[in-house]
Amino acid sequence: MTTRTFTVDHDGVTIPVSRGGRGRSLVLCPGLSSTQADLRELAELLRRDHDVVTFDLRGHGLASAADRYTFEAFLADLAAVLAELGRPGLHSPPVLVGYSLGADLAVRYAAEHPGSVAELV
Repeated sequence: MTTRTFTVDHDGVTIPVSRGGRGRSLVLCPGLSSTQADLRELAELLRRDHDVVTFDLRGHGLASAADRYTFEAFLADLAAVLAELGRPGLHSPPVLVGYSLGADLAVRYAAEHPGSVAELV
């Protein structure tokens, strides 16, 4: 199973993204102090049955630092990642999976973009 890594440049920030697996798309939305590295074991297990996407929020993990660390800025990071995923063409809307801040971001994104998310976890 191949995992592809790439970056999304947005709002002066470089956001590292990893994607791999097969099946329904799951986007793991990290909490305030977590990174892709913290989610690695979970992502690998989920990749057996799902196309799993992980990313680092601005100023976390391998993402570059930023001038702003607000909820709106983190939400814009999630939106930028999802927009980039849409370019190669998701077959259907992804499931957003989040905890802590990531859950808040997922709920807000889904509320502001009706129909763009299949489910929330």
